[in-house]
Amino acid sequence: CKPLQYHTSRAAAIEGLSTLGRNEIDQLLIAIAHKYFDENDRLLQDGLWAEVTIAYNEIEDDAYAFYVEDLRPIQLSRFDFNRYCEGRSAFSRDAWIDIILRSVGLEPTVLSHRLKLHFIARLFPLVEPNFNLSYINNKDEEIVVYCPESKTAEATQDPVRKDVHDGEGAKESSQRKTAEKKIAPEPEHKKLPEPEEQPSPDIIIKENAQEPNAQHFTIQYGATGYSYESILSPYLTGAKTIEIEDPYIRANHQVQNFIRFCEAVVKTPTIQKISLCTGYDDQTDLKELSDRLNDVKQSLIELDIQLDININEHLHDREIRIDNGWTIKIGRGLDLYQKPDSWYSVGVYDQSLKKCLETKIDIFKRDAEPGEQ
Repeated sequence: CKPLQYHTSRAAAIEGLSTLGRNEIDQLLIAIAHKYFDENDRLLQDGLWAEVTIAYNEIEDDAYAFYVEDLRPIQLSRFDFNRYCEGRSAFSRDAWIDIILRSVGLEPTVLSHRLKLHFIARLFPLVEPNFNLSYINNKDEEIVVYCPESKTAEATQDPVRKDVHDGEGAKESSQRKTAEKKIAPEPEHKKLPEPEEQPSPDIIIKENAQEPNAQHFTIQYGATGYSYESILSPYLTGAKTIEIEDPYIRANHQVQNFIRFCEAVVKTPTIQKISLCTGYDDQTDLKELSDRLNDVKQSLIELDIQLDININEHLHDREIRIDNGWTIKIGRGLDLYQKPDSWYSVGVYDQSLKKCLETKIDIFKRDAEPGEQ
């Protein structure tokens, strides 16, 4: 570093500073108080953008003709994680999402909840290294999650990739592939359908798909092979909303049954909303029940599915209604399984292996009563 040359007057010093070039200013020794380092951690790390006021030092015996009189950061100068957590606790989850969106220049009041999560997902790579929007299911298969807004985009269907470590070679290779792609005719199986021809942005339903039949049958006591998924899934095609009325979603195992029901329903990608109507009695711990169902609601929000919960103490009938017209009546509601002999036996978690209680099941279209089909 090169110390500033002494001057006989303040005016001469300022004049000398104004005539220095950028490189010469970078080499000056300018005094800065310790408080600025204490208040701005990044000054001693990778630097900091700030507005700085430099003043002339009137004391000629000092080694510095100039010093930092004031420093006003224009970016985050230090990060207090504990204070951050305290501030976060003052906001709800939805309010915090709005704050994050506003911090990147988006107005959350004009966005749907789905679009909010779509934009939040785009920020993941900024906070998580090597983050990919995909997951591995229980069959060790990679499932890529496509959002409806970009599922049919050409860049999504046929991305052009390059090795960023190859420098110019990679760039030329990428340009060559792009040029070849423009010249070569697109294979028939890669041709993208027009957006207006798609019945849904989330799922493509074949026009010749056969509609399932109405069913009326009895599950015998001790029978196996029946799960919520096997009963429901054939009738969920194209469904967006499903309503379930069951007065006995209150005990711990009954709430667990409802979670299994939700897990079966959310595998249909068009589902956007689940409505539950249940009941209670004098022995029901309403606070505990509310806490459990709110946990379920929160987990569904993270899958972009809304859960509405209604309580009706006079509810008796059990029924599942789907907005595509199908109704499913299970005589015992979701509580159709026997209690296992041991919680450490096969069939405790796999519903298809669980022993059932005897119950009747009626599945029919709402424009026809069960006896008419």
